[in-house]
Amino acid sequence: MHDRHPFVGTDLAVRGIRLHVVDRGPKKARGKDAAPVVLLLHGIPTTGYLWHDVVRDLESSYRCVVPDLVGLGDSESPADTAAYGPAQQAQTMLALLDHLGVASATVVGHDIGGTIAVEMARLEPERVSGLALLTPLLHSDLWPVRSALPFTLPFVGEVTLAGLQRVPGIGQLTLRRAMDGAMPSAEADQYLAPIRTATGGAGLLRVFRAIDPAGAQATLPLLGDIPTLLIWGEKDPIHPLSYGKLCADEIPGARWVPVSGGGHLLPTRMPQRVAEELSAFLAENAEAQPADQ
Repeated sequence: MHDRHPFVGTDLAVRGIRLHVVDRGPKKARGKDAAPVVLLLHGIPTTGYLWHDVVRDLESSYRCVVPDLVGLGDSESPADTAAYGPAQQAQTMLALLDHLGVASATVVGHDIGGTIAVEMARLEPERVSGLALLTPLLHSDLWPVRSALPFTLPFVGEVTLAGLQRVPGIGQLTLRRAMDGAMPSAEADQYLAPIRTATGGAGLLRVFRAIDPAGAQATLPLLGDIPTLLIWGEKDPIHPLSYGKLCADEIPGARWVPVSGGGHLLPTRMPQRVAEELSAFLAENAEAQPADQ
């Protein structure tokens, strides 16, 4: 097991796939059999590293489960392309909760992690006690975004990936242009290191090519029974603020939180603000959280 994450993770076999998972915080809570669980899902091309500062603020009160998605980070990149779509990733995340003995969790998703979170709510709504979505992709007509398009195309994706793998500076420049012009080199390397291997690069392309938000889009009007929080950077270069407001309007009862000055990578750029919003959301819904997770 190779662990690049600042927190030590564990490799778990889930649905026959090796997942790399960071599991932090209390397993038990005062007066309860289990502590409230928060499942934090990253997007693409990031990894569970995205959440490391947010976890530091949450782990004293919540059990924070942070997997690398199938095909990304230090998780396995299986040859079976059926493992990579949002619905399949959601099934794997639900199986991960089963593996950990968790009956329900608040699911926090960034980017396509938000797509997967909504798919989890579609598949097993009783397992999702709350949804917190940070600049998610929730509509089919917005995919692929411009920065992702080359990776979705046959041959073009392989050529683009080869450039990222062979010339480190190209990878960092590509990430900064697509996601955050001020991304530090150390953070960029966290996301680029896994895809510089043959298997990691293949996994990245499979994830890009399997993305389909249709299931999540169809689920949005049905989320009224699940408390939902949307957090959006006002300066997000990938999903503009107007799109975030559209998503909030389509989800019954959703709480809408625009973040002044925020970009796409809110969990690493404004981790304290994200943790504060999540803590308030979790506290508000604590009474509805099942005690027998």
